[in-house]
Amino acid sequence: YLTDRPEKSPAKQNEFPMYIEKFDFVKYRKDIFAFKDQFCIDVAKTIKYKNEVFEIFRIETKNNQAKKKLLVIATVHGNEFATALVIPKFLSDISLNSNFYKEWQIRIIAPANPVGLKYQSRYNKNGYDINRDFKFFNTDEAKLQKSEIDIFKPDIIVSLHEHPHNGFMVFCTDKVPKYLQINILKKLNDNDIPLVGKPCYIKMPKSKNGITQLGVLLKTFMFVFGIHSLGRYTRKMNIIDITTESYWNEKDIKKRIIPHILTLQTVIKDFQKNK
Repeated sequence: YLTDRPEKSPAKQNEFPMYIEKFDFVKYRKDIFAFKDQFCIDVAKTIKYKNEVFEIFRIETKNNQAKKKLLVIATVHGNEFATALVIPKFLSDISLNSNFYKEWQIRIIAPANPVGLKYQSRYNKNGYDINRDFKFFNTDEAKLQKSEIDIFKPDIIVSLHEHPHNGFMVFCTDKVPKYLQINILKKLNDNDIPLVGKPCYIKMPKSKNGITQLGVLLKTFMFVFGIHSLGRYTRKMNIIDITTESYWNEKDIKKRIIPHILTLQTVIKDFQKNK
């Protein structure tokens, strides 16, 4: 979990119990393109592995004159499969509540690691952890994310993940405004979403139930161990970045999807560019 290339292939991980279902790529593509009239949808990248072609979709709202920009990235780690399923639900919410989203141009990259998704692996086809490849950009998947960030120039990024802790958690870089963290927690609490307790990994200052902040301790840890994640890259680029994490051993997939949607809704409702 610290190095950029722990394996040589999309190997499975056995360190934690994890509830994973077989992913239906044909159905997923159909579910995404069901929104083709409301969104601009194309294939941002194809990845070839073992005589198969895997697609990474780029989905974008058509209101490109909107003043605020949100980039959503789903399924960087392929075994966190429920994050891919968030996207059709999010597209449906945008379609049904267009007035709520009208001030935002939203771009979505999903699934960011389709080979890992097929093989239920954290890693890509060459055994890379994509979320450790934001220094040298050895993987096509990390290069794509960098390109999308550079071209789209989002005001805020929300990256969807899962984790082994019982409950939902939001990981915030030090660029995330305090008011937004408070409002996300309120939204989650108002909807009775179970949250990861404090401490989560280790006792970290300024963290509370459901929120982990990237403070001096974690910055030092990442520097010492050479961890070059998306969050570290966005901090360098001065971009606000939130990582959402649902419990990957929850068998009720709806319970894994809903808190990601609630967090995205709060970002849409409450984020102010100049506040």
